[in-house]
Amino acid sequence: MVELIDIFLQAKSTDKLVLERPGLGKALLNWFVVSILLFIVSVFWVSVYNFALSAISGSGDPITNILVYSAISAIGIILGLPIAVLYSVLAYLTGKILGGKGAGLSQYFSIYLLASASILLIEAIIFPFFLIPIFAIIPALLLVIYGLYLQGKLAASYFSFSTIRGIASVVIPAVVILALVLIVVLITIFAIALTTYSALGTFA
Repeated sequence: MVELIDIFLQAKSTDKLVLERPGLGKALLNWFVVSILLFIVSVFWVSVYNFALSAISGSGDPITNILVYSAISAIGIILGLPIAVLYSVLAYLTGKILGGKGAGLSQYFSIYLLASASILLIEAIIFPFFLIPIFAIIPALLLVIYGLYLQGKLAASYFSFSTIRGIASVVIPAVVILALVLIVVLITIFAIALTTYSALGTFA
């Protein structure tokens, strides 16, 4: 855990982390442990928040809210690794296209997972701030921006090119994935709307 905090704060430089060539097993273990820790911490604070809100307002169903959140969070952990694999592959290919050197996809994925684990650990530490209405957007936005910067610096160290190209190598895949998700959502909405219109037309 201390190493992950050092990675996040860059007390351990990105160059040093790349030179250490961390193994995939170590990276996966750290990622899974921190993901589970974040799940436990977030469910605890969400429970406290919901019960407190219910006691103050005198209404609401905290148990249902907690169960729904827990289910969504568990699905997030399950889907997290496949998404991380897809993202790291795209980031690696982008880095290569931008002229990066690198030692291989497996090594890049290990470094990416360790950096991601460090970000998730900080998220677990500051999670209560994410439950504050309106204010929550500030730490969330700062964490996303710093996370992209940290991943960009790691990419720059790994591929041996500038920090700007490193940031580009991690931002471009994120934009591509978001665009794909948006397209899928729009197609789904259009399909539902078309089906509903057709059904209404049939009954008309």
